[in-house]
Amino acid sequence: KAGRQADALWLLDESPWWPTADLADTESVVPAAARVLIRAGRQMEAERLLKAYLLGSPSDDEGYEALLSLGGTNLVSWLDALYARDRFEERPLIWKAAALLQEGALDEAERVVRQALKVDPTDGEQAPGQRVKAYAVLGDILEAKGHAKDAAFFRDVVRSVRVAEEGDALYEAGLISRSLKKYEEAESLFADAYCVQ
Repeated sequence: KAGRQADALWLLDESPWWPTADLADTESVVPAAARVLIRAGRQMEAERLLKAYLLGSPSDDEGYEALLSLGGTNLVSWLDALYARDRFEERPLIWKAAALLQEGALDEAERVVRQALKVDPTDGEQAPGQRVKAYAVLGDILEAKGHAKDAAFFRDVVRSVRVAEEGDALYEAGLISRSLKKYEEAESLFADAYCVQ
């Protein structure tokens, strides 16, 4: 984050203090390490690292985001193979749709993201800020297809959940009346959100 690329590369390549011999085993560091490698022009290393990481952490959006930034011709088929390993994990489908959107394959992207929504519509197990990712991608796809009204609806779904997450944080802090106001705001954006209700 400080922009000290050379120091970050030294830590990755030379530092003797890692608790493991393989960076892929140090899960919390992998997406950040991959971004350092990408900025250093070491895309092939970053790709191998991210793919190994996502095999063991298939729900980590940060890893997919870094992988998607690399592009590559076999990414869609690799995501298909990852999804085939666990058909109850929607993340490979969501990021496949994002990759297809990048490629301009809008109809296929929409079909894939709607398939992800059938697997898990709300991403309930994801951390705050990462839930309803499929709706966000669907909004981007619909906007790219020229369906502004439908895109706005799905963006409101995402905003509703984000506001409700703020309400959750207030509730957990014991600030009940403030949390209720957030939940009411979230419901005004998307009344059918069962997680808000």
